[in-house]
Amino acid sequence: MPYKMWFRGQEVTCDSPGEVAALVNLESAVGASGCEHARGGQKTIRSVLESLPAEQQFAVNLLNKAFPEFTTDAQFRDEMHLPGNKLSGNKKLAGILAGISKAAKKANINPIVKHETVRGSAGDRIHKYWLEQDAHAALSKG
Repeated sequence: MPYKMWFRGQEVTCDSPGEVAALVNLESAVGASGCEHARGGQKTIRSVLESLPAEQQFAVNLLNKAFPEFTTDAQFRDEMHLPGNKLSGNKKLAGILAGISKAAKKANINPIVKHETVRGSAGDRIHKYWLEQDAHAALSKG
């Protein structure tokens, strides 16, 4: 029997009394200010990942295959067959990754994809992306 409650301004449905207790404990541990992001359980992360559109799921699966290593923007463009030149391909990739981040934020879980920009030997920018540990664990359990 589902339990509905309000948590941080949003209606949340819990499947068990244990989930309700976990939310109550989380709220008391973090405090009403909500300054820290709450970490969703693996079920929550998995449900967010499964609800993503196909293109975003494909990107997450690429990152999961590379885990714990990173995937570069060039590798994404090649694997996802993103059209156009480097700039237009990276704009398309940015939209895909932004959608993943927005879905995680909406579910009040920490970011699923991490990002770092470095300079290559020729001075060009290389964007590195990798999957967050909890997201990898949630995908691996399935």
